[in-house]
Amino acid sequence: MRSIPHAVRARIVGRVWDEFGLPVLGFGAVDHPRYRDIGAQSRDTDDFLAWIRRARYLVTSDTAALHIAAGFDVPTTACFTTIAANLRARDYPRCACIEFDLPQLQGMHASARDVDLAALERAYRAFDWRAMPFAHDASTENLA
Repeated sequence: MRSIPHAVRARIVGRVWDEFGLPVLGFGAVDHPRYRDIGAQSRDTDDFLAWIRRARYLVTSDTAALHIAAGFDVPTTACFTTIAANLRARDYPRCACIEFDLPQLQGMHASARDVDLAALERAYRAFDWRAMPFAHDASTENLA
């Protein structure tokens, strides 16, 4: 419930590349020429915190990463599937939110049920990633 489905990750990387013109780093394999997997260089919590702290922009579906980014003042686009965005990002002015309409999954924190994971993937696939919102301000307008 808290992971972006593999099937759409390359589209998101492409959108971030189009927006900023900078290489995109992340945790896990993504088939995109502008992407680099840094998972092996994030062995523990300190590494994870350091990568987020140094990020110029973050895209996440993990609220832990969202809260860390907000603490370091890193602009973020956060995806919400089972918990309302206003419950997690209300006080984060540098966060643009995507809220998926999945009433059957509301309030869930985890699920391994095929029906739930399929609904999640359908919602992500149906979203127009070309319209992905960004938390723009003076610090993100000139990243390229």
